[in-house]
Amino acid sequence: ESKMDFDNTIDTETRFAFRKWFQSYIDSLNSLEQSNLEAYISDAAVAEGFEDFILQKPELIKILKDFRSSSSSLFLFPHIKVKFQGYLFSLTGNFQGYYEGVLSWDGDIEIKVIKQAEQFVIVAQKFYPRLMVRV
Repeated sequence: ESKMDFDNTIDTETRFAFRKWFQSYIDSLNSLEQSNLEAYISDAAVAEGFEDFILQKPELIKILKDFRSSSSSLFLFPHIKVKFQGYLFSLTGNFQGYYEGVLSWDGDIEIKVIKQAEQFVIVAQKFYPRLMVRV
């Protein structure tokens, strides 16, 4: 489970709901099927840091699924800080990807999340330094 720190703008009820949603997202990432991964990512989402260009939702999901194709691959978010401003949740922290048991991705991550129709969805992700996926 990820260690999550929330700023004081986020109430207790939202903290519990957000923590549950984020853990569910991580569980979906780490599931070999990843059947419901699309539900966590907005159709308008963009991601930077995987390649030399900005990825849209379909390309991002393909990269995540390709990376997770091995049963010994794993995504971790060891420490995440969550802030809320206006309508946007901003997550910053560490991201690690283990491919066949070897640490292949390690860096800082920034994830932007909104709540729409009582569901949280990712609208943007950025990885530092730019991470290269080679599977």
